[in-house]
This record gives sequence, structure tokens and C-alpha cells, in this order.
Amino acid sequence: KMMPVVFEFYFLKFCIFAIVSNCVLYDDTDNLSKILYTIEDVSPLLINNNDVVTVRYSALKPGILDWIGAFSPSNADTTVTSPVKFAWCTESPNYFSKRHGSITFNFTNLRADIAFYYFINGTTDSILVASYPLKVDFKDYNQPLRARVVPTGDYDKFLLLWSSAYSIYPIVKWGTTSGNYDRVVNATTKKLLKSDLCGEPANSIGFRDLGLIHTASFFGSF
Repeated sequence: KMMPVVFEFYFLKFCIFAIVSNCVLYDDTDNLSKILYTIEDVSPLLINNNDVVTVRYSALKPGILDWIGAFSPSNADTTVTSPVKFAWCTESPNYFSKRHGSITFNFTNLRADIAFYYFINGTTDSILVASYPLKVDFKDYNQPLRARVVPTGDYDKFLLLWSSAYSIYPIVKWGTTSGNYDRVVNATTKKLLKSDLCGEPANSIGFRDLGLIHTASFFGSF
């Protein structure tokens, strides 16, 4: 008889690293444009995986090619990297009529903080005109995420995979009753490197460190 299997993850903390991809050609934030364009508010600033962040902005001179970009980590160089997400300012219906607007971004846990920037002139010859001084951050970089069960072709074996930021000794505690995890499986850990990817832009300007991938093997019937 098949019994329900309940998993619980345990981790030890170590360190973190992240990187992003390609985009902005010109920074004009020190000139008149920072008066014409403003990111007024970003909230909330501390989020969980899959939370939504709202960005409010205004422009004395709104344009059809204005956009807001989210960059992670927050110290990423916008002149040589791409945003993890972006949205056109015109997605807000009041942008031209009232010269302000708001847009929302849904974020998976990027395991690094996020900065928001205001651009004009499209995405090819972008001009950076404003930024928000505060950063959005995640409550737990090392949160275990993206768990998935993978078949192996062997009816007596399956794999359980998940990801973390820096868990160097991951294990899975499991059992057939919720709250009673009396069995333990050690997991192996791998990391995707640039050299593992097939070509550009994935292994160049588009590369982002995905953290660690853990694999636990289960054998026999339950």
C-alpha cells in the first residue's frame, strides 16, 4: 500500500554569490533629468519568495519609451548588465495624462538584493535618469525552493531535487506521517557554471549564478 511521504529540509549556512546580464549605455542621473524623472516609492522592501513589489514613479516629461528596470544584485553595473525584470512606464494608464504611474513586479527569491532604476530612450540606447536609494531584499537567501521529484526509469528509485543559496550539508528528513520524520537521506550538491552552458548569451552577459542544486536519491517502495 502506498503511504504519503512528507519531506523536511535542513541546511547549514556558508556564503553567497550572484551575477547578472546586459543593457544600459548612458547614465544621466547627475543632470537635469533627475529633476524630470523620479522613482517616488518602492514597497515593500523586505520580501519573501514570490512576493509582489510595487514601484511608483513620476515624470515631468513622460515618453513612450520610458521604463523601469530591476537589477540584482543591487550593485550590478547597469551599463553592462541586463535587468532581471523590467516594465514600460506606459503600462500605467495615468502616465501621460497625470505624469505619474505605478507598476508591479513579482519576484522569485533571487538570493540577492534588488535595485530599481528609471530609464528613457528605450532598451537599445537606454539613458539612466533616476534610481531609488533603498534596496529590496529577501528575508531568507537560503530558503529551500523549487523542489521537484524526478523519475529515473527505475520503478524502485526516484530523485528529489531542490535549490538553496549556500547549504553545504543538505539532508532530507522524511516520513509517512506529518510531523514524524524518522528517516534521513543525505543529498549531493552541484552548481551550474558558465562553462556548463551551451553558448551566448547564457554563458556570457546572460549568466546568473543560480545557487546550489541538491539531489537526494530514494530507493525501494514506501
